[in-house]
Amino acid sequence: MVTQTSYDYILTGGGAAGLLLAFRMSQDKYFDDKQILLIDASAKDQNDRTWCFWSKEETIIEDVISKRWNKVLFKSPWLTASEHTQPYTYNKVRSIDFYNHVHAILSAKSNFTQLQEKVIDIYEDNENARVKTTASTYVGKQVFNSVLFDQGYKNDQKYPLINQHFVGWTVKTDGDFFDPDQATFMDFDIPQKGNTRFMYVLPTTKNEALLEYTLFSKDMLEREAYTDGIKEYLKNLGVTNFEVVEEESGCIPMTCYPFWINNSTHINHIGIAGGWAKASTGYTFRNAMLKTNEIVHQLKKGSRIKTKSKTRFWLYDLLLLDILNNNNAVGSKLFSAMFQNNSLQDIFAFLDEEAHNWSDLKTLWNMPKAIFTKALVNRIIGRY
Repeated sequence: MVTQTSYDYILTGGGAAGLLLAFRMSQDKYFDDKQILLIDASAKDQNDRTWCFWSKEETIIEDVISKRWNKVLFKSPWLTASEHTQPYTYNKVRSIDFYNHVHAILSAKSNFTQLQEKVIDIYEDNENARVKTTASTYVGKQVFNSVLFDQGYKNDQKYPLINQHFVGWTVKTDGDFFDPDQATFMDFDIPQKGNTRFMYVLPTTKNEALLEYTLFSKDMLEREAYTDGIKEYLKNLGVTNFEVVEEESGCIPMTCYPFWINNSTHINHIGIAGGWAKASTGYTFRNAMLKTNEIVHQLKKGSRIKTKSKTRFWLYDLLLLDILNNNNAVGSKLFSAMFQNNSLQDIFAFLDEEAHNWSDLKTLWNMPKAIFTKALVNRIIGRY
């Protein structure tokens, strides 16, 4: 017979969104008398990814930010721009530091239970939600799920899917080849091969950096295509001898598919499973910080949980994805135009969806007008 254990809140998935929500709950006395269960299939004991985000203010995870940059570089065949980020900083978080920090805090809280089990189903009845794992079934008044069960986005005809896929190497070189004061935000000055391809470089010292060979495209590559791209990039920097200290890889779906339609009275989807990834860039971590804060406030007020909706920024993202879906090679020119004609601060505000109407329209106006106008017209007449 399957044992069922009841909780006030169940968090399924212990990635960025799940752990940020758990962390916020652990820091708020309102939840001290609530029983909270966190379930993840992985032990989260490896540095399996790197998260970066920009911010103007102090964050709740200051203790795990391993590096900050006040200057970023954008590069393409049409533009080389090095800009200071103030009042923003560009911040790096190693996943293992984040995992260890949050897990240690949760372990010290008697009202938190952490389990390593694979979640295979989530469903609800009139009063509760139920989480089925390979080991048991758990009952919760409210479930926040970041496990991506809904695969409908992959073949949805209305919303194009562009994957952000990458392989990253943290390398140590035998000489000084990097500028630790500057992060390379996007370097499109590499062979595009009919896609939108760029290198992402995060230096920590003059001889150590994380390099990610990244694509915004529909299809994955063979692993060697990514690693060969990193090797070629290092060769062009003059690096002949290096050691690969760590490797990471990933694939983030960039889509305007409305994941939140799967939300219900007792189940809310968060993180990528809730549509929190910025559809035009794949950035998710800052969104997760903001939206988990909103959830905590909504829970304390007893109001309906609302984590995502269609806004004008959703439309902007959709138009960009339409463009990349129909002509994937044009990405480097679009991003070059964005950086050439807008301040870095305006770009960050635009991507963070914090720009005021006149500012976001100005950012769009400085992009290639004919391409975006065509995409908008095609959306209006229903061609897409």
